[in-house]
Amino acid sequence: MAILIFCEWTRMCRPVAATGLGLLPEALLLVFVGALVSGLPASWLLLLVAVMVVVTVVVASMRQTSMHQTGQWDASGLAYAAISGLSLALLRDGDHPGLVAILFLFAVVWATDIAAYFVGRAVGGPKLAPSISPGKTQSGALGGAV
Repeated sequence: MAILIFCEWTRMCRPVAATGLGLLPEALLLVFVGALVSGLPASWLLLLVAVMVVVTVVVASMRQTSMHQTGQWDASGLAYAAISGLSLALLRDGDHPGLVAILFLFAVVWATDIAAYFVGRAVGGPKLAPSISPGKTQSGALGGAV
């Protein structure tokens, strides 16, 4: 999940595809996922996330290319994706109730999204935030929340 989140984040925030040292955040995320899979304690994983973010910001600050401009966005996305992945891993915790909790979390998100879509299409009304998502309506947001 962390990798998918970061891919989506970079697709929105990077003006062009990264090359060379610009791929550092992706490499650091792979290190994080490896550490997560290996079973490192949560405190070490949080420390690893902090180090990854600092390294990304420092490298971006040292460069004089477009990475310098997108480096803070990459660092933010790296933190967001890693903490999201860590949260799911800690919630799962290798047992059956953790799996049920994650599936319930996904079911709530999917049900909210589906309800918002159908209520928004049926009722219509003023747009919620047209510059961000032109299809979202206030009625859809309320329908999803309900």
